[in-house]
Amino acid sequence: MVSGLGGKVHQHPNTVVLSCSDSRVPPEIIFDQALGSLFVIRVAGNILSSETLASTECGVVKLEARLILILGHESCGAIQAALARPSAEGAGSDHLSALIFKVQRNIDASTQSDFESGPVVSAHDEKFRLPAQRNVSAVSADLLIRSSVVQDAVGSGPVKIVQGLYSLETERVEFW
Repeated sequence: MVSGLGGKVHQHPNTVVLSCSDSRVPPEIIFDQALGSLFVIRVAGNILSSETLASTECGVVKLEARLILILGHESCGAIQAALARPSAEGAGSDHLSALIFKVQRNIDASTQSDFESGPVVSAHDEKFRLPAQRNVSAVSADLLIRSSVVQDAVGSGPVKIVQGLYSLETERVEFW
C-alpha cells in the first residue's frame, strides 16, 4: 500500500511513457511527477508488443495524452544481451530469446557486428549509447507503422512522439 495518498488519485496524464522495466529508471521519479500525471508502460528493452501498443493507444484515446515518450537508458540489460549474442537463441527461454531478437532487429545488424569481437566494456561507453539510441528510434518509428490510432493522432496534430535516453550517471534525459 502506498502511504500518504490521502484519498483518491485521479488519472489525468499528459504523457504516455514507454520505458524499460529496469528498476533504476522509474519515469515518475525521473521527471518528478505525481501519481496520475504520467501513463507509464514498462517492458524490458522498451520494446513494442501487442500489449504495449494497445496500452499506448489507450493512453492516447481514452486518457487523451498529447505526448508519447519512448525512453531508453544506459546500461540496459536487454541491449547488453542483444549485443552479446550473435543470435538470440539460447537466451534462457523462448520469451527471452524473442525479446532479445526484437532488440537486435531494432539496433540492426551493422551495430551488432561492432560488438561481436568482444564484450561491451562499459555500458556508459559511447559505443554502447548508439545501440540504445537506435533501439529507441526504431521503437518510435515502429509505433507509427504499427498503430493507425497513433499515426492518425500524430498526423492530425494533437499528439507528438519524443525520444529520450536516460543517463544513470548524470540522472538526466537526452531528448531528440
